[in-house]
Amino acid sequence: SGSLFIGFMLGVLAVIAGSKVATAFLVLAIPILDVARVIYLRFKHKQPIFHGDRHHLHFTLVDAGLSERKVVLLFYTCALVFGSAALFLQSIGKVIALAIIFVGLLVVALHFRARSASYERI
Repeated sequence: SGSLFIGFMLGVLAVIAGSKVATAFLVLAIPILDVARVIYLRFKHKQPIFHGDRHHLHFTLVDAGLSERKVVLLFYTCALVFGSAALFLQSIGKVIALAIIFVGLLVVALHFRARSASYERI
């Protein structure tokens, strides 16, 4: 029932907050950007799109040394912050928040990718 509850709460959040599409993108920003990045990497390496691999952000964070618990808590915290932002920001603020999330996710992914690569060399 977890996914049903999350879907229900996302629907409630979209109704409560204005600009429904921006709200949905803001709440789902990390999963959407993560999937887009993984699809790009699979195209780049000529791998099938539906073939599983360890290029997703949560695997990158775990491979870089974070525990699974810390990764889940990080994602929960991000969802809480972005959900709160979706409630309280106006339309242009949501677009700015999406841009900040995109840049932040890119910086985090590059940092932990470099950190993970340094662990592999040891």
